[in-house]
Amino acid sequence: MIDIYQFLKPLSENCFRTEKCLLTVAESLKQKTSIHFIPIMTTDARQQLESFTPAGSRPETLPTVCRVALDFKAAQLEGNKKARSFLMALQQALVTNNQSYSHELVIAIAKTTQLNVPDFISNRQTKETIRAVIKEQQLAQQLMPKIQAGVAIDVSTPSQTTVLTDCSANKLVSAFTPHLTQRVTPDILLQNLSVYAH
Repeated sequence: MIDIYQFLKPLSENCFRTEKCLLTVAESLKQKTSIHFIPIMTTDARQQLESFTPAGSRPETLPTVCRVALDFKAAQLEGNKKARSFLMALQQALVTNNQSYSHELVIAIAKTTQLNVPDFISNRQTKETIRAVIKEQQLAQQLMPKIQAGVAIDVSTPSQTTVLTDCSANKLVSAFTPHLTQRVTPDILLQNLSVYAH
């Protein structure tokens, strides 16, 4: 089993490209793979989230990165696959299409990605969702103390974790080469990832 943790800046075009690369890489591995996207935020944004109270505050007062992280966490209640689709569609709108973050945009994407919209809306800013996002921020800070985007690859046999802060196609291919299926060579994987290069 390979667990891949991407600590991503959800409003970054580079991180969005890396997400697409990781999904391609996962299809090329011989072991079962689980991908975990963990949005990261600055210390200031995290502190604002920690002091946010759903009953007494308006969500519009939170930085966009916090709202995206909360939306993603609420979507995860319906499964990681749906949540990844939701996050990537939201990033496509915000990062690639330069749309502004809004409640209407988020709900439209929730519908498109087939989330249960009433449940999603009620889960977006619950205390539990906020606590879960804060807990992920603490994990990210332990593994990535400089609050930078990166990828952690955890291979269960033998137990080892590799942390990458350079997520270029070459570095990803190098890190995953020992785990490729026989039908995928490093050159083929690099060629597949070149689609996402700048």
